[in-house]
Amino acid sequence: MSLCCYPRRVRRLLVWLLFIQMARIACGALGDDGDRIEDAYGVLVSRQLRDDGTVAIVYQKDRYLYQVVFEHAVSVSEEYSRVDRADLSDKEIARFLKKNAGPKMTWNRVDVADPKQATLFERSDHLAEAMLIRGKAGLMLRVKKK
Repeated sequence: MSLCCYPRRVRRLLVWLLFIQMARIACGALGDDGDRIEDAYGVLVSRQLRDDGTVAIVYQKDRYLYQVVFEHAVSVSEEYSRVDRADLSDKEIARFLKKNAGPKMTWNRVDVADPKQATLFERSDHLAEAMLIRGKAGLMLRVKKK
């Protein structure tokens, strides 16, 4: 049965659901497996097996570098930075945080002793945290250890 047989409202809904699913597939995030991350983050730049059994992989897509740490084939830490090592803009930071928030979660800024050194964020489900370190030109997100 083709889409033309459905009423206009149903067709719009189906197209919208298809768009959401495609967008979800196109972006990787904490907790995703290696295949999904690889599809989202582009060209593999380097791979390193760490002493603790995790694997750190650096990808490059467009003007960004993505360093992803996998534990048991699942992303537990991601660091975003620009290829030119310039600081991320507030808009870029917001986009990376939103991508890792999920549909019903938000990121909340956490008070720190010296905000000139670092900015911390905690996801509303309290299962992930993010850190922006001044002078390092990158945003690091990680799953909180239990």
